[in-house]
Amino acid sequence: MHQVESHPKMYNLCLRVLQRRGWTLHVERTADRYGRIDPVRVCWIATINEYELYAFNPIELLGLAEIYEHKGPNQPSGPYWWTVDGPNIWDQLIEQAFPGDDSS
Repeated sequence: MHQVESHPKMYNLCLRVLQRRGWTLHVERTADRYGRIDPVRVCWIATINEYELYAFNPIELLGLAEIYEHKGPNQPSGPYWWTVDGPNIWDQLIEQAFPGDDSS
């Protein structure tokens, strides 16, 4: 089995995939908790069909774009446009990993 992990070396690939899929990309600097511009932290933004996705890194941005594309471009806009019906896999996996642990 090959192991792949989230790593900054994958950022450019994620941005290239997004661009090839038609997303417009840009970056904005973000402020720290005191309202000062932090030159190190940036917000990655992808836009398509009146949707604007924001993420802390290109891997997250690609994940959000994949959710958008999974839902299709004709989904209703507004809060929670990204929801889908189905089981709560998050809870299932946590319970499998930590059975009987009530701290989660």
